[in-house]
Order: sequence, then structure tokens, then C-alpha cells
Amino acid sequence: MLIKMFFQNKFFTQNFEPSKCKGLLEKQNFSVSLKYNIYKYGGIMKKLITIFAVTFLFISSNSFAQFSVGGGMGATFFLNDDVTKSISEGGYGLGTEFHYGAKLRFGIPLTPFSIVGGAYWTNMKSDGTYEGYSVEYDQTMFVFSGGAEMTLMPGPIKPFIAADLLYTKINDGELTVSGGGTSTTSTVEGDTRTGLGFGAGVKFTLLPIIDVELVAKYNMHNLWGKEDDEDSFNTYTITANILF
Repeated sequence: MLIKMFFQNKFFTQNFEPSKCKGLLEKQNFSVSLKYNIYKYGGIMKKLITIFAVTFLFISSNSFAQFSVGGGMGATFFLNDDVTKSISEGGYGLGTEFHYGAKLRFGIPLTPFSIVGGAYWTNMKSDGTYEGYSVEYDQTMFVFSGGAEMTLMPGPIKPFIAADLLYTKINDGELTVSGGGTSTTSTVEGDTRTGLGFGAGVKFTLLPIIDVELVAKYNMHNLWGKEDDEDSFNTYTITANILF
């Protein structure tokens, strides 16, 4: 059985026999080992969150500020070979997954800039076979973001560009291997990373109090905190939001 690590370019390799399948799984546990010094980057995240919170309070206290909140859905495209390869090839078999999220926007008065924050959730799920064994993979990813947008021109249809600081959390998941009358589920360990996202979009006013936007972003999830032998983990997202 060949399972490639999610953030790291390493392999676990085992030759499975029905009588040994369960024991080997328990021994190896087929877990993604992602060591990350949370304390080192936790202080940075706390400072950034404080800065964003103070800025939000300052802007929201201004009667001319434009505040909107809403949510939407879209598609996440995984870009790394380690992730997109099929299970039979030793990958995770992920390509395009749906995501759902929420967004806040504070428009800075008399400027084309807005401060934004958001979060979205993606279910990473796939299945396949490897050397005659059935494999099912299931894990979830949360991405929290905070950054800025700049409107390029005024009018009913407003194109904009965006930049965000990303905090990506992949929760513990499950890997189930079945075959030869044996089925064993093991834990795929999650972890967190910090990175950046850049993108562009367009928004237009549907009703006086309702805005609709479509935004595309390129996300580099593990710019900071990754280990020396860890590959980059990048995604491309397209999201449609409705803001009130």
C-alpha cells in the first residue's frame, strides 16, 4: 500500500496480505505526520487578529463606513501532484471540491479600499483502489482569512483586487482500507499552516442592500511553518458570495 503524505514529499510503503492487513495498519497507522510549532506562530496570529479587530472597531464606529456580511459557496481546485494523483498512483485522488463560507467587509470611507475577513470549509473526500485493496479517504479543511480589497473603478459593476493572510487548519481525518475480508480505519492527522492568498473579482449591486460578487484567488497555504522537506500546498478557488 502506498500513501503519500499530504504536506510532505515522503512515502509509507507496505505489501499487504489479508492476514496482516490489520496489524500493519495499526503499526504504521498511515498518519500524515505534520510537526508544526504552533507556539512560534501563535503569537504572530494573535497580534494580527488584534490589529484586525481594532481596525474593524474603528471603521465600524464611523457612520460613513460601509459594513456588509454574508456568505457563499464555490470550488477549490487542488494543484499539487501529491494531492491530485489517484489513490492507485499513491496520491489522495483530490481534484475539485466544493467549499462553503462566510465573509465580512468594512469599506474605508473616501477610499477604494475595504478590509475583509472570512472563513470557508472544504470536505476533502475520495476513494479508489490500490493493489486490489479498496481505499477511502475523508478529511476536512478550514481556511481563515483577513486582508484587504481595492476597487478598481466605481459604478454599478465594480472590479477589485484582493490580498489575504491565510490560516489553514486541516482537521484529523480517516483512511479506511478494505480487502481480503478485513476493513481497518486509521487516523490521518491534521495540522495548521500560515500563508497568503491573492486574487481578483467583480461585485455588483443586485438590490440597494444586496451585493453579489464573484472572486477567484490563488492560495499558498504553507508559506510559513512548513518543514524543510515539505512541498508547497497551493489551491485555486472560485467563490460566489451574497453580502447584505
